[in-house]
Amino acid sequence: MIRLKEITNKNVIDVIRLHVKANQKEYVADNEISLAKSICDAK
Repeated sequence: MIRLKEITNKNVIDVIRLHVKANQKEYVADNEISLAKSICDAK
């Protein structure tokens, strides 16, 4: 099951430690890349 949760100061390291499976790499970015892009886009 998929759960969406807010990323906070308390869980951001856990989020970054999650990795995309090898067979998904061409479709989905790793979380650290997605987070970095969202920060840049917000500015």
